[in-house]
Amino acid sequence: MALTPEPIERQFLTNIKSIFDDYIAEQILLNPSVGFNVFIERTYPPQQTDLPAVFVYFDQADSDRYAIGKSVTYDGTIRFDLLASEPAGSNDSDSASAYRVLYLYQQIRTALYRSENYDLGMTPGVVGKRSPLSFARLETKDEHRERRVSAATCEMQVQYRIEHEQQDYPDLEVLSIDEDKIKLTINY
Repeated sequence: MALTPEPIERQFLTNIKSIFDDYIAEQILLNPSVGFNVFIERTYPPQQTDLPAVFVYFDQADSDRYAIGKSVTYDGTIRFDLLASEPAGSNDSDSASAYRVLYLYQQIRTALYRSENYDLGMTPGVVGKRSPLSFARLETKDEHRERRVSAATCEMQVQYRIEHEQQDYPDLEVLSIDEDKIKLTINY
């Protein structure tokens, strides 16, 4: 018996963080002001210094399909919550923070849809289909922040396959069928 492996859903999240980290490293060489932070499954509110930020969650995994052998296909939802604040010294806080969230959406879409990232860092063949990245603005109200914050949420549907470990079954040696009886010999 082997140790249970890390859930594939967690592997998706760590791979996506790596994709974003690589993308950010490239982008800040071109313009240091376009960087952002990436957090996986974060449950506590961000600080002003954390923004702009992308919070990545694996929201659901459903399978209403039959297993084929040891392979099961799942439909999952990966959610990205985007937060950005107005730049320090900005005169138009509403549009500045809203624009930064929209630009953050463009950044994550660009990183995720590069051809080398189609499989989201998974072994080729694990990811079947991916939906386009959705985008919806969220209303934010936080009077305690020193700068205006804008938010959005994005979702991507992912179809993926898991190969479950094959059980060790005894070898079937002989199966013979006569008119009135079945004889089965199993080798242990």
